[in-house]
Amino acid sequence: MSWYPIMASSNPVFATSASSPQPLPFITVRCDSRSILIPRPKTFDAAIQAVRRNFPAVAGREIAFHVTQETISPETVELTSDVWSCVIDMITALDIVVKGLPPTAKMSGGARQARSQESVTLFVKTTTGKTITLAMIPRTAIWLEVAARIMDEEGIPIDQQRLVYGGRQADLNHSLDTYLLQARDEYTVHLITKLRGGKPVIYVFTPRPQAVSVGLNLSRQWEFSAIYPVAKIDSSDPRSKITKGQRIQWNVHTQENGTLLDQATGLEVSYLYWEAVTHNPHVSSGLILDSPPMSRPSTPTTTILPFDPTRAAVGDDDSVLLPALEITPYLDACLKALGLHTEARTSFITYWLPSFLKHQFVAFKFISQKSYEQAAIMDVSPLPDVVVRVFMVFKGVVKEEVNLWSKARARVQEDPRRWRAIVGLDEKDKLQDESLFRVLEWGGMEIIV
Repeated sequence: MSWYPIMASSNPVFATSASSPQPLPFITVRCDSRSILIPRPKTFDAAIQAVRRNFPAVAGREIAFHVTQETISPETVELTSDVWSCVIDMITALDIVVKGLPPTAKMSGGARQARSQESVTLFVKTTTGKTITLAMIPRTAIWLEVAARIMDEEGIPIDQQRLVYGGRQADLNHSLDTYLLQARDEYTVHLITKLRGGKPVIYVFTPRPQAVSVGLNLSRQWEFSAIYPVAKIDSSDPRSKITKGQRIQWNVHTQENGTLLDQATGLEVSYLYWEAVTHNPHVSSGLILDSPPMSRPSTPTTTILPFDPTRAAVGDDDSVLLPALEITPYLDACLKALGLHTEARTSFITYWLPSFLKHQFVAFKFISQKSYEQAAIMDVSPLPDVVVRVFMVFKGVVKEEVNLWSKARARVQEDPRRWRAIVGLDEKDKLQDESLFRVLEWGGMEIIV
């Protein structure tokens, strides 16, 4: 990486005036095949900030400035902050050294041109364990082109992609070369998808009209994207020992006709609505963890693992698989078995049907209520008699992979009431008992990759 002053002609290094030579106010900063123009940094700190701002690959690394110029020293020396102001205007070229990286030989102009024409292969690893291979990508391509390739091959919208290399999220407008500093032909990149928890809605039914407060506390893996009626988003409830995410609370009055009157907005609604999008807290800390194995552990365990929306998975051992065009009768039977009334079942199916029909086959499962509760804690006051939280996770499956889902296909023939035990509900359906204080929530999430 070198800095060079702009040449006014083939001979002079600096622009000159009638009085005294004056350095040009701009210099060229070059990192391999990428060159940019920045104002000449007047201070040592300004130089470091300029490098880190324009070359994200060196962000967080210790930087040293080396100069090789006989007018300053007969040998290559490191330029320190103590002498910066004395020599910066005299320097014709400045090498930036990232400490901790192996030294690389300086490249000639021809070598840099050859480097810019090189192509690399990217192995894009998803949180579900899938690897997408992208070959013949020029090193000078920008990451936006990589995201476009992923969208073309996997159907993942660009705005739902986060590409991570070396523990840092790539800026889609920067070139690959600003991150892929090592001279290799193959690189592994992590893809973090922004999944959306689709339309979780909360019904509140009381035997008689009364005031009720409903609070939601999310884990750090996701954050609210939509709320209705609108409510203030706060930091996590300090009483919670499980999550450190966002929190909201509604205060409503239940009505005799089953609707809810929101105290903050005065709106009368049929249910409380919220959506959330995932984000991976490990990205910002520079840590990317491999996906957990999808197979069950060999040793039985009673521990309820918390649902992690960034690592949601559906497999042959825990789901059902149906053709997309045949899914609605079975899904309706499942929802009815879980206690959802007619309006709730209709809303659930019509909300997700367009997503189902994008695929040839669909695999889905319902999450354990105790597991889901650790990702989205709900607290209702006064304490209800019955709380049922139904959350579905699904993914599309292509026809060529159906043979890998033999157990999921066979499971469709079983009684849909089997899902009651999996979700963690009693055998008796108490949601239909109008003498009880009941809370029902339904929602879902599609796994993109």
